Amino acid sequence: MLIDDYLPEYQFQASYATEIDAPVERVYPIVRKLDLRKAYLLRVLFWLRSIPGKLAGRNPLGPTLADLERAGLTVLEEAPSKELVTGFAGKIWTPAGGVRKINATDFRDFNDPELAKIVWSFSLEPLQGNRTRLTTHTRIQCDDPESLKKFRRYASYMRSISGMTRKSALRCIKREAEA
Repeated sequence: MLIDDYLPEYQFQASYATEIDAPVERVYPIVRKLDLRKAYLLRVLFWLRSIPGKLAGRNPLGPTLADLERAGLTVLEEAPSKELVTGFAGKIWTPAGGVRKINATDFRDFNDPELAKIVWSFSLEPLQGNRTRLTTHTRIQCDDPESLKKFRRYASYMRSISGMTRKSALRCIKREAEA
């Protein structure tokens, strides 16, 4: 998987999958544009997470891939109809997130001990009967004991919410692909 090239070592990971009644050629363009406006939970969470940034004069998080790219997410690599890998670095345990955009060329070697490196990918696997298994993988690496401690504390109460957001994204993509 391409995600292995960007974050082969990590302290945290989560994966969620769904099967979709549509071929990968139909599903991938939907993944690539990643429009989650119909995912109510995600809209609410993005709005809440945007409040500190709005107070600091930054643009709010939005529910599309283009919105997330403006907020600091980078498309690191893609293999159309197979995998899309995105990433960023930040202090996600803080209210504002402290996101730093890193270009794809520099991402592998980027190291700031105060920031976590996060990679989020979607992989697609063709199944029999023109079906697709869509899996989202998230990996997080903290290079500093203090950052790791802060992230662990954050993860202890955000893990289930984080999982719900990824599952919500998968449901949203599935609904659109099967429509």
